[in-house]
Amino acid sequence: PQWENVEGNIIYSGTQSSQMYIDNATESVIGKQYRVLATNLALSCQETMISSTEIVLADLKIPSAFSPDGDGFNDTWEIKGLNFKGAYELTIFNRWENIVFTTKNYQNDWAGTSTISSFISSSNQVPDGVYFYWITWADETAPVSGYVYIKRRKN
Repeated sequence: PQWENVEGNIIYSGTQSSQMYIDNATESVIGKQYRVLATNLALSCQETMISSTEIVLADLKIPSAFSPDGDGFNDTWEIKGLNFKGAYELTIFNRWENIVFTTKNYQNDWAGTSTISSFISSSNQVPDGVYFYWITWADETAPVSGYVYIKRRKN
């Protein structure tokens, strides 16, 4: 089947009815099931419809380099599949094992800066070079570790 993003306040055609109106549907993730609860407001005596979709976890794709130089290309470290794996903590270290960045909700927005306010400079940019990451999982799955190389373009 063809998947598409479903947005609220739009009338959709379906296989069980000629029209379906979705407004503020309740969603939940239980284990590896993604569910959307939908109530028929026109026929309030009908039961709530519950969709249930098995979540297939995407493989992690962690790039080994990026170039946060402001050119609009590859400016942040984009990890694919991270937020579909469950609760985690991402920590990035320099070669002296000092923490330069840590988060429990990574939004693919690390641009080679330190979360430690007095780390390097007023902009908190870390120097070009190799940094090491460690991802620990709340469910005690084996941690993931590796390195990422930062290279900024010289003007």
